[in-house]
Amino acid sequence: MLERLLRYADKQLHFGELVTGVRDLRRWSHVPTADVVTAVLDMFFARLGSLNALEKLNHLPAWKKLPARSVSADTIGRVVDVLDDGSLRASQKMLYTSMKRNKQLVAPSHGLIALALDGHESHCTYNQRCQGCLERDIDGKIQYYHRNVTAQLIFDNFSFLVDMEEQRPGEGELTAAKRLYERVVRDYPRAFDVVLGDALYTNAPFINKILDSGKHVITVLKDERTNIYQQADFAFANCEPAVSFESGSSSYSCWDEGNFRMPDVSSALRIVKSEESTRIKAQLDSSLHIKTNTWMWITSLPSIRAGTRTVHALGHARWNIENQGFNELSNHWCSDHIYKHSPGAIRNFLLLCMIAHNIFQCFYKRALKPALQKALTEVLVSLQVAADLCGNWPRCHSP
Repeated sequence: MLERLLRYADKQLHFGELVTGVRDLRRWSHVPTADVVTAVLDMFFARLGSLNALEKLNHLPAWKKLPARSVSADTIGRVVDVLDDGSLRASQKMLYTSMKRNKQLVAPSHGLIALALDGHESHCTYNQRCQGCLERDIDGKIQYYHRNVTAQLIFDNFSFLVDMEEQRPGEGELTAAKRLYERVVRDYPRAFDVVLGDALYTNAPFINKILDSGKHVITVLKDERTNIYQQADFAFANCEPAVSFESGSSSYSCWDEGNFRMPDVSSALRIVKSEESTRIKAQLDSSLHIKTNTWMWITSLPSIRAGTRTVHALGHARWNIENQGFNELSNHWCSDHIYKHSPGAIRNFLLLCMIAHNIFQCFYKRALKPALQKALTEVLVSLQVAADLCGNWPRCHSP
C-alpha cells in the first residue's frame, strides 16, 4: 500500500518536487532536508504518532528500501524546528495546484467554494514553557498552551487543509485569523468564494476585511444582546418561513430577510434563520424524542447568487473544519502530539501533518476504487502503510 501511495503521489501530485522544495535554515547539513521531510510524511501516513516509534523502524530491512535514508528522532526534531515555513506553504500550494489541475477538487452542487476559519487549542501543560506559549491562570496555577487558527477549503466530498497561523502571546484569535486570511487570499486569490466563521467572527472589522478583498462572508449570529439580532428576531416573528424541507430524520424551517445594517459594516447584510427538529430513537426503550435547535447566520451573499437552502448548507458546512479537520487530525493523525516543544517545531509539524493528510485523502478518495473503499477504511489503509514500513513493502499490495 505504501508503494502504491507514493507512486500515485509522485505521478499525480509531483511528490518529489514537493519534498525537495522544502528548505531549512541550517548553514551546514549532514542530513538532507528531503530525507527528514520524507520520514515525517511517512510517519504521518502510517499514523505512528511518535518520532521514537519512527526511529525504531530504521533498523528494519524494509526501511533500507525507502527512498530516504534513516534519520534519528533527535535529528528530525532539530531539523523540523528550523524548516522554512514559507517553503512548506509553497509546497502546500503546489499540492493544491496539482489537485486542481487534475480535476480532483470538485465544487459543491451550488457552485460556491467555502473557506472555513476556526481556532483550535493543540495542547496545554503546567510543566513546559516556550517562547510561543500562551498563559492562563487555573486555580492560582499558570497553565501554558498553544492555539492556532486553521483555514480549510470545502469541496464536494473533499476538505483541503490550506494553512494555519499560530496565536501569539498577548493577542486574540481574531488577530491571528486576520493575519492568516491576508496570506490565504494572497496565495489562493481564486480558490474560494465565501468565508465561513463561527459567532466570534461576527465582527465588523473582520467582515469589512473580507468584503474589501472581494469575497463574501457567512458567520453565526448568536449574541442576543446586539441590535441586529433583535431586529432579525422581530422580523422573523411576523412572517412565515421562506423554505420548509426535510432531510433524513430532520425537518427544517428557514426564514430569509435582507437589508439589515450592522454598525461599522460597509454594506447591507442578509440574515437566514433555521429552526431544526431531529427525531432521535432511544437505545434503551426505543422511544422517539424530538431534538430542536435554532441557527441564525449573517451573510453578504445576495439572494440571486445563493438561495436560502444554499446559505443553510454553507452555514452547516462550517462544521467540516471541526469534523474533517480538528477532530480527525487530533484523534487519528496525532496532530496534537508535541514532537518538540518549540514554536517552530509545533508550527512545522502541523504544516507537514496537513500536507500528509491532503495527500492521503486524495489517494484514498481518488486512487482507490469505490469497492475497495467499502472494504478498507482509512484507518485500515494507514495500518497497511505501517505494515509496509515494518515488512518487505515492495511486495505488499492492496487486494
